[in-house]
Amino acid sequence: LQAKEDAVLERKLAIEADRLARIAHIEDKIKESQAKVDSNKLEMETAAKEAAKDRALERELTRELVRQDRNPVVESKSKHKGRQQQANHKLKEMQQKAAM
Repeated sequence: LQAKEDAVLERKLAIEADRLARIAHIEDKIKESQAKVDSNKLEMETAAKEAAKDRALERELTRELVRQDRNPVVESKSKHKGRQQQANHKLKEMQQKAAM
């Protein structure tokens, strides 16, 4: 009789151990999924920040172009070339800032 009770108890323990193992496995899967969600959220936030930087740079460049169009200056070719080089340099700086 005792051996029969022991066998029943062992079977119950095995079932409980199996159930706990399945629960632990499910919890691990949940943690992995949450980590992926957090990673994706961070990527989206980073992309949104970069897009905002790009839009700000685009607005700044547009304002600069509009300003230059509104204030045409008649100047010598050498002055024009110097201003063009400055504008190109400023554009490159802005692009480098945007790339950061």
